Amino acid sequence: MNPIELTNRLRKARDSRGISQQSAAKFVGLPRTAITQIEGGNRSVSTLELTKLAKLYRYPIFLFSDETPSDEEDINAVLFAPHLI
Repeated sequence: MNPIELTNRLRKARDSRGISQQSAAKFVGLPRTAITQIEGGNRSVSTLELTKLAKLYRYPIFLFSDETPSDEEDINAVLFAPHLI
């Protein structure tokens, strides 16, 4: 996945959960400016940070990577699954 797509997905996931950048940063253990930089495409996100953000946003990690689940679920079905909302 290209970096722009990743940053867009991270920002949309955070926004969809109503989580502030400050809250996300605190959960991951970063300053708020790091989340701003990540979402702006000015800083890369580590695998550990990405895992924590996916957990916080309650989205499967594969939505933030090039990998798809083995059964190739429809991403829209996963995004709107009741257990993830």
